[in-house]
Amino acid sequence: HCIPPSDRSAIPHPLRRPGTRRSARPMEDEAVRDLKRALSLQQTGERSAISRSAGSGDREKRPLDDDDVFSMPPRRMESSSSLPALVEALHPEIGRPTDIAQPGGFRRDHLQREGLVSSVIVGRPLLPSRFMLDKFMDPRVRNVFEEERALIQGSDQPTPRSPDVHGVVRGSSDWQTALLILKSTVGGTLIVVPEAYKGAGLISASMVMILIAGIEIYCMSLLIRCSIKIGGGSYGQIMERCLGRKGLWAVDVSLITSQLGFVCTEILYVATNLPDALAAFKSTLPVWMLLTQTDVLFGQMILAVPMAWIRHLKYFAFTNVLANVTVFSALGTLLAFAVKGLARDGPAEEIHKFGPQWLLFAGTSVFSFECINFVIPMYEAHEKKETFVPILTKTLWAVVVLFILFGGLNYMRYGEATVSPVTKNFAESLSSSSPLGRIMQFAFAFASLLNVPLFLFPASIAIEDKIFKGQIPGCAAPGLVRKWSKNVLRTILLFCCTLIAYLGAAHINALVAIIGSVCCVPLAFIYPVICHYVLLEPGPIVAALDIAIGTMGAFLFVLTTVSAIQDWQ
Repeated sequence: HCIPPSDRSAIPHPLRRPGTRRSARPMEDEAVRDLKRALSLQQTGERSAISRSAGSGDREKRPLDDDDVFSMPPRRMESSSSLPALVEALHPEIGRPTDIAQPGGFRRDHLQREGLVSSVIVGRPLLPSRFMLDKFMDPRVRNVFEEERALIQGSDQPTPRSPDVHGVVRGSSDWQTALLILKSTVGGTLIVVPEAYKGAGLISASMVMILIAGIEIYCMSLLIRCSIKIGGGSYGQIMERCLGRKGLWAVDVSLITSQLGFVCTEILYVATNLPDALAAFKSTLPVWMLLTQTDVLFGQMILAVPMAWIRHLKYFAFTNVLANVTVFSALGTLLAFAVKGLARDGPAEEIHKFGPQWLLFAGTSVFSFECINFVIPMYEAHEKKETFVPILTKTLWAVVVLFILFGGLNYMRYGEATVSPVTKNFAESLSSSSPLGRIMQFAFAFASLLNVPLFLFPASIAIEDKIFKGQIPGCAAPGLVRKWSKNVLRTILLFCCTLIAYLGAAHINALVAIIGSVCCVPLAFIYPVICHYVLLEPGPIVAALDIAIGTMGAFLFVLTTVSAIQDWQ
């Protein structure tokens, strides 16, 4: 039954009429031809729209570039009833017809519809600043940056990732996700942890931190399960599914207040580091430059207020990278010198293993690990979804070890003399001729000053969205009154944060604990277990665990706040 290749052409083809020659190219499917024709019509319409928007009277057409695509407003084009709208998605996970008309596009569409592969997001080429966003942007504002870019481009979804050189769209790799988690938790707050160790005791503080971190990691995994259950969505959308609009408002209020809490602490870090650094040069500096802590607290508004008026986060990309590099380098130096000092001189005297302020330390721990609000965005951006929770767990436990080492070793190094921020102890431990201590204080003050307007941005955008409805913040050209109303709002927010920092300047740890208990405990402990209990309807044992964690969160919310207020007074 074998026929030589040379004789196969003589066999009549079932789809070929007798007497016709075999075409050199395979017959093109009718659906493919229709799709190509539709795409051609779409390009023609886009060129015409761009030509009309330019105001040119001629009919000359020019090829599209990326800037033309990003500047075009979204619209629906007329098409045949047999074809879907060209700007709408054929399938939620696939995208427009232009996405399917790519190598392997039809197969990807089939696999998506059959549920054989996970969702693949295909998009147009992104703006050049995407590299800065993926690699260096602080996770506290990264998701807001994505939403802002999407609004500018006329979409209601975050900007998708662009394909690589092989045409494959990839999410964040394992190490990129781990780096984002590290950047979200390791920051300037570490400089107040050693004094918190002094109040709580070396062993009890470490035990409290391990307990708080373990519960927070568990609640993060619950939140991811809830997101998967409803098919994706933000933290607020998940709570809205559980409790309606009240749940959405609760999450929004907690997110805004926690973000403003970050601003308060950054303002305070500037005011506690810069005066001591300037005092070291009192013999060479003029008198007017020898500033007090109060002078720096309110004087930094001269720079922070104009920076807070910036409408687009892309202008903060470089300053955010600079602040992150500065903080990581400074923290590494502090830890290295603590180890060196312990190896040379041994532990300081009067190191307490247990202390009375462990409840206050619990609020500080919650504040330090407050990263649950961007766990879902990082999960959605992660390429291998099945590896995200293990990476999150391992990375956060590594952060716990880092916090214990940094806080415990610096407390053992300076003993009862440990103060907040620990940069003061570091500067005093060096010889008077060494400039490294003052450089360290300048570095933290500089990095914190850069972070003040950056951390204010998400909170101000959220508040403006509630007050100034009907306009995309920073996208359209607003009226003069509206624009300056937003500037005034941001200025008021900054001065309120400055006032809170001024009131808590003498009790930094109490201020951090209050922010952690009031603003961060609901996000980290209470809301996730409510979502898990309502949406997933767990069994009796897991349900009892959810209730226990929620009750513990409620007690922390009240008792830690009371303890912090008493310490403040």
